[in-house]
Amino acid sequence: MAYVQKFEPYRFYIIVTTMQGYPTFGLAMLDEAGRCVSLIEDLSLDRVYVSKLKSLCTLWQLDPLHLQDLAEDFLT
Repeated sequence: MAYVQKFEPYRFYIIVTTMQGYPTFGLAMLDEAGRCVSLIEDLSLDRVYVSKLKSLCTLWQLDPLHLQDLAEDFLT
């Protein structure tokens, strides 16, 4: 049986100054052991939006080589 790629939203905290920052979400691609093999940071402030992207990546079984291209297209 082939391994199914797993993607998960990933929360980051971007620090703008020493007193301010904001949470943002990226997308992590996990291997069969649950280790991160590829990570895209700061895709959106909206977790729901990134969760929808995660669902599409899992459905399409996106290859890790295309994750950066997907992120660039997602942001345009």
